[in-house]
Amino acid sequence: MPMRHDLVPGAQWTQLTVTTDDWDAAAPDPLTAMPSQLLLVRTFEELVLELAAAGLVHGPAHSEHRPGGRCVGLARPWTSADTVNAAPRAPPVPGPRCLPPCTRR
Repeated sequence: MPMRHDLVPGAQWTQLTVTTDDWDAAAPDPLTAMPSQLLLVRTFEELVLELAAAGLVHGPAHSEHRPGGRCVGLARPWTSADTVNAAPRAPPVPGPRCLPPCTRR
């Protein structure tokens, strides 16, 4: 018979609940822009997969749903003063692998 062990988290867990007041106080721009940006990321991924299926992509092509949200959320505060540098064979770094290193000028 299997042994059972109750697990206890090593850190406190907290659930955040957004209220109507939070939504009313939020700036409208991010609330409308982020879903549009997510749709753009997903549409691009689907296009790349279609091109790969037709043999028109020379290299790996893959798609994941969750990293798109991280990309949009992390890139949101970027401005025209930010630059993005990337190397196609750079090793993965902790955090969202969809984003190359970003530096502020």
